[in-house]
Formats: sequence, C-alpha cells, structure tokens
Amino acid sequence: MIYALFVINNHGTTRLSRFYQAIEYSKKKTLERDIYGLIAKRPIAACNFIENTGIWSDDKSLKIIYRTYATLTFVLVADQAENELAMLDLIQNYVECLDDAFQNVCELHLIFQHEKCFQILDEIISGGLILETRSSDVLPHVAAMERLDRASR
Repeated sequence: MIYALFVINNHGTTRLSRFYQAIEYSKKKTLERDIYGLIAKRPIAACNFIENTGIWSDDKSLKIIYRTYATLTFVLVADQAENELAMLDLIQNYVECLDDAFQNVCELHLIFQHEKCFQILDEIISGGLILETRSSDVLPHVAAMERLDRASR
C-alpha cells in the first residue's frame, strides 16, 4: 500500500502532497520535513530507496522511494509489499502524465494548477492503491473531467 506521495523542490518546500492515511496536519509537515532531510543528506550516486527509517509512527517496515527531476523530487512512502522498481516506474509514469498534460511540466504548474495535478494523481492512485499506470488511459479521463467541469460552470 502507498501511504503518501509528495513533491518537494530543492529548497525543501512541498509543492504537492497526498496522504492515503489519516494523519494530523502538523504530523504531515513534520514527516515531509524529516523525509526531505533524509533524502537531502544522501549522495547523488546512492540508490533511490530508503528502508527501515522508523520515521512514520515508528513503523520500521515502511520504505521511501524517491526520484529527482531537475529541481523537483517525487517521493513515495510505501509498505514492504510494494516493489521498489515498480514504485520508481509509477513515479516516472506520473511525471510523464504531467509532462503530457502541461507540455514540459515545471514547478509553476504544480503551484498554480494543482487541481489538475491532483486529478492526474487520483486517476493513477486511489486510497493508496494503484489504479492505472498508462498515460494513454489516464489523460483522456482527466480531459473528460475537465470538460464536465467547464460544462457545469
């Protein structure tokens, strides 16, 4: 199960976050800061997996999977049942969907068009479970939702 996905810039500012487990707001911010601290300390050549951190409610079985694109780091927190390489592929697919939706996605898209970023994410992951991984299936659903939203206004 996926517990959280968030996007952090090089300065440690969270640009997008979705938690799939009920947590207090202050605890979310602490988790994001602590996880960014773990990732920022790692050398560039290190692998993109961190296991047994105990950072999430002292649960040592969770792992952090992350991938950096330019100035943004995409982070997934998942349990041991999830495959690390599949999670890296999921991050890649999400970035590709964002790139297809925005034509060269950048940090500003995450800030000013976060609703669309969340729609894309919700088509891929729901309740911590992976629903869809192909951008060819995700983007038409997002476009249909946008058309419905415009029609209802």
